[in-house]
Amino acid sequence: MLAQYGTNLNSKHTKHVDTALNETCRVITGCLKPTPLKYIYPLSGIAPPRIRRYVATCMERYQKEPDILCECGEDQSDDHLLQYTLTPPRCTTDDLALVNEKAIAMAIHWLKQNI
Repeated sequence: MLAQYGTNLNSKHTKHVDTALNETCRVITGCLKPTPLKYIYPLSGIAPPRIRRYVATCMERYQKEPDILCECGEDQSDDHLLQYTLTPPRCTTDDLALVNEKAIAMAIHWLKQNI
């Protein structure tokens, strides 16, 4: 079942993976070689490799999308994170550039939050 994750939709290895999955489905169903593939997958209760790869690729893309919203619901921009309402010391990007007390206090706060 993990074979479809080893190849993407455009990989040159998909034919080899498809062949292995086809043979596995034939073993599962007990169907012989002359049985058309369009019948084997429904009999085995498994989605065809093309569909499995597409779903796996979509899931992978969905998991890689960054979380752009802060826990308060706002966009995670630099200015928002520096002016975040739950942070005691508020600072600006200029404070960070100057490395003044506000910037150091902000850094300590975020270190305590494990960010």
